[in-house]
Amino acid sequence: MRSNLQSPAGFHLAAFGQNGFDYLTGNAANLVGDFVAIQVLSQAVVTVTVGAGDALTSVAVPTGMTIYGPFKSINLASGTVLAYRA
Repeated sequence: MRSNLQSPAGFHLAAFGQNGFDYLTGNAANLVGDFVAIQVLSQAVVTVTVGAGDALTSVAVPTGMTIYGPFKSINLASGTVLAYRA
């Protein structure tokens, strides 16, 4: 179920991961959908497309970093991440 991020209740549900997440690991892991955050569990190289703002292409993201944004797709070249659903 996709929440309305413009309402305070919907925003807080997404911000605390209540809409669920996807676990991606290894090479060539791909997701398409609506995501609000990517938490890196082990250093990852990611490519993301976004609904607004700049996309990232083959960016190395260190362990422990969380990237926030309106992600439309996530492609993982290496590493392990949790992709939180919008």
